[in-house]
Amino acid sequence: MGEFREAFYYRDGYYLLPDKFESVSDLVSSTFFPSTFKLKILLEDNGIRSLFSQKGICIAPCFYKDYKLHEVELTVEDAADIYPVRVELLSQSEYNARLREVIGNVCPGCTRYTPLTKRDSSLKGHYEEVSLNSVCFYRQETKEPPQVFYYNMIRLFESWHKQDPSTVPADIILKSMKIALGLEFKGEKDPADASKLNITFEPDFFIGVLTDHLENCLEKMLRSTNFRLVYDHEFTVSKDLIESILKEENLPNVKERCIKHGVAIAVLDYDTAKSRQVENSILNLERYLCVRNLYQEPGKTVLMLLDERGVLKALNYRSPLFENANAIVTVYGQTGVNKYKMSYDMKKI
Repeated sequence: MGEFREAFYYRDGYYLLPDKFESVSDLVSSTFFPSTFKLKILLEDNGIRSLFSQKGICIAPCFYKDYKLHEVELTVEDAADIYPVRVELLSQSEYNARLREVIGNVCPGCTRYTPLTKRDSSLKGHYEEVSLNSVCFYRQETKEPPQVFYYNMIRLFESWHKQDPSTVPADIILKSMKIALGLEFKGEKDPADASKLNITFEPDFFIGVLTDHLENCLEKMLRSTNFRLVYDHEFTVSKDLIESILKEENLPNVKERCIKHGVAIAVLDYDTAKSRQVENSILNLERYLCVRNLYQEPGKTVLMLLDERGVLKALNYRSPLFENANAIVTVYGQTGVNKYKMSYDMKKI
């Protein structure tokens, strides 16, 4: 059993409650905001590296107590963004023992599972995937691993980094995008500028969204080349379009396209009173380029997940906010439709 401590979640970070306050409500009621505090930050990755084992990696709300907790200076602008959390602090050995027990109960049946040995090094890979609440978004029950658009895109960019696509014939580039991302285009190099590939494609929701995302990431991530995709279309995502795509009769096709491209569509519903906080948190997530905001209105956000499992884990990390907002996420992905009540336990409903 670990040590339970009072903490709070503030704008995508976890912080221990300062000793001078009896509770988070005491901190809020006795402080004028904005206010600056010196706080100990709780991290899921404490930056401890080893070739043979993993240390210092955990999943909220369980953190480590035997690594130095870094003190940071945090300015809290709005008390409405503070959410109390009861965290559990464990030693590495305590965490390992608990994780080992969870793995024994949760992981058998997963095609990625290898039985544990007595060595703690056999826990490697589980720390960042399975929480001590027995939540895992990475379970795989088929031999073929699911496609992940984000990582396929990164691998494609790595190949383009090695050989600038500006120097590669158009047909080879088109083939590489089809193989890596399931994106089928017709196109040819701009006669006046070989760094531009003029492409055309049939009007299509998935190809339109993913092409826009690919071009956005190309500009932000691949700075070794001026290579760009050039296409002429007006593609907007409306509420009506989303509702049409997600009609019951269209779901088999949605699943098929998600499998093909390695993506998912997530519909997040929450209390309108928490729209600002939820939308700001999602905006932070968008900066990692693994999620694309398709549509938003007060109390609802529709996302394209370019890394379904990784984004679900990131949403789970935000449980203090989302649970307070009574958030529910419905995921239309590679395994069908899954609906979760947002919390650390991520119960399916």
